[in-house]
Amino acid sequence: MYQEVFIKDDSNSFQLEDFLAKYKEYSNGYFKIQVTTIDNSELKDGDYDYKRNNNEFTIEPIWKKNKEKIINVYYILNGELHCEDGPAFIRKEYNGSRIECAQEQYYKNGLTHRDDGPAETEYRFEKKKKIMVSERYFVGGKLHRDGGPAEIFYDDGAVETYSHYKNGKLHNENGPAKYTCEYGDHNYTFALNDERLLYEDYFKKLKTKLYW
Repeated sequence: MYQEVFIKDDSNSFQLEDFLAKYKEYSNGYFKIQVTTIDNSELKDGDYDYKRNNNEFTIEPIWKKNKEKIINVYYILNGELHCEDGPAFIRKEYNGSRIECAQEQYYKNGLTHRDDGPAETEYRFEKKKKIMVSERYFVGGKLHRDGGPAEIFYDDGAVETYSHYKNGKLHNENGPAKYTCEYGDHNYTFALNDERLLYEDYFKKLKTKLYW
């Protein structure tokens, strides 16, 4: 079971790596670290530090109230982003009590990874309706998906761009590796093993398997 650590960051300067380096006790064991940032454009540049009270931290200057806030949640196992049963990183942006957008990222032993779905997703919300913005599939820290595009970006629910990746390389043996739609123009890119090819060369290499 993880231990919970709460951080109030009024400086918008929190860096997970710096925090773990400074407080090394959080590099051993399973922790849920929640960072809440209040947007305050009047803050000036300066040196900030962690003010500790048991397992709750405040980053100077002092916590202030504001409508807009961001909540970032990190699941850390032995100093690395890791979660077995859900995303290891969650980001939610609020305007008052209304959520405006959210991100989720799955990690395994510090690498972006998910076996049964997209490892990175981003949503926005309109009148409580959840609208997909993007989804990306990773295996072992590399963009990868069998049987479909590994990277998809949406515009008002419609696919705007998609890309096929195999082991981190742009690759598709069953058609274009990348598709984009911009201002009504449809563009296709053919690629094998990260090599972008003309339409004719793509099918020649497929036939002879010259890309292996």
